[in-house]
Amino acid sequence: MLDIVLKISTIFIMIFIGFFACRLKVLKSESQEHLVSLILNITLPCMLVNSICGNTLSEDSFKMTVETFILSAIYFILAIFAAEALVKLFRVREENDIGVYKIIFTSINAGFMGLPVTMAVFGNEAVYYMALHNIVLNVVLYSFCIVQLNSGAGRAVIGKALKKLASPCIIGAVLGVVLLFAGIKIPDYLAGIIQPVGDVTIPVAMMIVGIQLADGRILDCFRNKKLVLFSIVTMLIWPLFILLIVKFSPLPDILKTVFVLGAALPPATTISAIAANENRNYKLAADGIIVTTLMAMITIPLISMLIKMG
Repeated sequence: MLDIVLKISTIFIMIFIGFFACRLKVLKSESQEHLVSLILNITLPCMLVNSICGNTLSEDSFKMTVETFILSAIYFILAIFAAEALVKLFRVREENDIGVYKIIFTSINAGFMGLPVTMAVFGNEAVYYMALHNIVLNVVLYSFCIVQLNSGAGRAVIGKALKKLASPCIIGAVLGVVLLFAGIKIPDYLAGIIQPVGDVTIPVAMMIVGIQLADGRILDCFRNKKLVLFSIVTMLIWPLFILLIVKFSPLPDILKTVFVLGAALPPATTISAIAANENRNYKLAADGIIVTTLMAMITIPLISMLIKMG
């Protein structure tokens, strides 16, 4: 138990380093754009390739790979319906807010928080399955989440989804899976480059979260009582509900870990940009990211300990 607390505390200390670095002007808020590009295009793909190829393929892991894709689809379908119900329960009536609340609930920050936290606390094997979960997330985020923001979708939505599926992170995850299934090991010399570059991901990704928090209006965000209550349901009640479901299922422990931890993650940091692009309340989306990310500093350690207690 203490081991989990220590591992997660180091993750969140990195967030505070980014926060104070931004507030003290050591890092300007504009630097986050370049750091995000570094993570998404270079370090995170390297981490994914290295961590996935570090696993050993067996009959069980092949079966679990297929199960992960199927269960990820089921998870997000369930989340989409749950989001619809919660919006009605919280009586969200503003047209520009309805879809935003839905994607705050449905999307998860698997890239900047999910994969680094999974790697730090649960190791390479869990990262492999979280990466598969992330592939399904990207399909949902750039298709169904856009549908949630609007009344309908057309070819433009499909095009966006396909474009995002060609991102370096997804390519890195797919490449890792292909190498794993083909039984191809990365040469030691190349691995000696990929691994340290990938290791940069965790501290830099966490500092980016800190910069985002420092750049936001934290106190103003918490004045929105509806958003705060909605975030409590998203960050605590929902993952506990998923934990209760998987606890009594025959799923392997590693898949239980991935789905429960995934449910405990704050929304994807890109949702405010997506909302702005769809002419919805992007400020509400940005506030939702800040509130849920701060809550995650309490809920993720709690959920992680409950997962370990199993």
